[in-house]
Amino acid sequence: MVCKVLFLCTEYPPKGGGAGVVASRLKKDIDLLENANVKFVKITKPNFRFFGTVILLFKFLFISIMSRLGTYDKIIINDTDSIILSGLFFKKKYLERVSVVIHGKFFLNYFNKNSIRRRLIYKVLYSSREIICVSKFIKSEVCNHFSEWEHKINFFYCGIPRSLFQNKISSSSSSSSSSSSSSSSRFINETVTLLSVSRIEKYKGYDRMLNIFNCLVKDHGMNLIWNVVGNGSYLEDFKSKVEQLGLSDKINCLGYLDSDMVIDWYAKCDVFWSLPTVEEAFGLTFLEAQSQGVPVIGNQIGGVPEAINKSTNLLLTSEEVLDAKLVKEYIISLYNNINVVEMGNVKFSKDFQSENFRDYIFGL
Repeated sequence: MVCKVLFLCTEYPPKGGGAGVVASRLKKDIDLLENANVKFVKITKPNFRFFGTVILLFKFLFISIMSRLGTYDKIIINDTDSIILSGLFFKKKYLERVSVVIHGKFFLNYFNKNSIRRRLIYKVLYSSREIICVSKFIKSEVCNHFSEWEHKINFFYCGIPRSLFQNKISSSSSSSSSSSSSSSSRFINETVTLLSVSRIEKYKGYDRMLNIFNCLVKDHGMNLIWNVVGNGSYLEDFKSKVEQLGLSDKINCLGYLDSDMVIDWYAKCDVFWSLPTVEEAFGLTFLEAQSQGVPVIGNQIGGVPEAINKSTNLLLTSEEVLDAKLVKEYIISLYNNINVVEMGNVKFSKDFQSENFRDYIFGL
């Protein structure tokens, strides 16, 4: 008998963060299957503060009633707002069918003080059948807070679509026996192109990256271009700082691009980098870049190291005074090592397939 599954989310691109990206990919992966008995429901919040919240509440209540929860064997709740709303509207017998996907530490902030949100989240986690974390780091954090539920706290990497790297895998496999003769399209010009893909928020480390970039260009004389993909509340401030530093001709802010267009930008870049200043759950964009053979530079913080092939890429620590020197040395090393890095990154990325995550959480 095929398991009947309901998937609920309130985050979905272009709004929201990592949870929305994962929801979008799960939707695409489910659509690839003919016999999957999955109902996918996204309940988005309108752009009004108070009334938007009220409308979201009524939408969730309506969906809860119309979806006939009792007919589902399994209910997947994908983000913090969905957890809170499920705690508000779902009866205990339905919560016992719930698997909660945890994408980050943010929801733990509600446990710093007594509140309605805290009680609702606790109610859902307590009654749920499983808590699925998207990295070992997040599993460790959740277990530290809820050690009594450790038996039902698991982790599974959400990953990237197989279609992103299947061609790269086959091509790298065919050339692995003669890496010296394989040719890369990267580092063939004097100008090195960097790429970042994320929401443009201060906690994503854009000030730190801008300082490094400025130092590399002005103090070390490197010929660099930096393409920045994404929107966010810090975008205008970032553009202003770029202009103040006189780097407008070297840094291009491209805005939000859909996933198909982003892949093209990975193909055009020499190095991908992102240096978040907070402990993020994982690093899907690092995997996307590596799936295209791109060398990556990341931060030794949170779940990011789990998404990076440490043998071929650069992980920075908090010693910011050394950042520019280390980045320069790494980039220079790639001129003689790019083929090995590309093949190593593609091979590493194939262990993180979103289709495997889909099959796990939906029980397929």
